[in-house]
Amino acid sequence: MVPGPPTVEGAFHAPRRLSPRAPSAPSAPRNPTAAQARVVGEDFEEDGADWRVLTVEWDAGLGALVVWYYDADMAADANLTEDDMHLARTEGVDLGPLECSGIAEVKKWIRDFRSA
Repeated sequence: MVPGPPTVEGAFHAPRRLSPRAPSAPSAPRNPTAAQARVVGEDFEEDGADWRVLTVEWDAGLGALVVWYYDADMAADANLTEDDMHLARTEGVDLGPLECSGIAEVKKWIRDFRSA
């Protein structure tokens, strides 16, 4: 901060002006690494539901890799197959058992499930 004129309480410090930054470029699409792709087909339990990892893929809207997974019991009760899940995911259809999250979060759930 740059010292300003003195005041009754002491020196006044004016904030420095920062030069404006250009917006950051969106992340470039990329494929999952082998380690990231290894979670496909993994089962885990979270929030009282049994989940199965469907795929790991780039999400252009988020600019990041995401993990798609589904509630295995809910899918079985509705007679939904993994092909149905893939179709819903690629067509943008909201399908009850299907969700997605970041890779780190899903890997943590899998680790926690294995260690329980």
